[in-house]
Amino acid sequence: MSAYAHVAADGTFDPNTGAGITSGELWRAGTGVYCGGDLNAAPFAVTATVDSTLAAIATVHIGLNTACDAAANPPKPGGTTQVTVRTFDASGTPTDEAWGLLILSPPPPTP
Repeated sequence: MSAYAHVAADGTFDPNTGAGITSGELWRAGTGVYCGGDLNAAPFAVTATVDSTLAAIATVHIGLNTACDAAANPPKPGGTTQVTVRTFDASGTPTDEAWGLLILSPPPPTP
């Protein structure tokens, strides 16, 4: 299973522009920090790309992030976050940017 979404700089997204992700599964945790947890698609490979701003970059971390859990509104229990996306301007300063997300789940086992 895969999931994808377009996320606005404020961390919101339109579920009609994506699939496999619901509004409670993504949130903004701080300037340039976005989190995903309780995802329907278990993350195996994740790609995040900032919107066509040439002076911005995005990084992705797959794994737990308790700071993301605490920043959710309302806070989520520890161990909820599965993916953290961080966006930066060209100088490396965290900045809020719109971005796209693609999550690929592990392939099914071969018989």
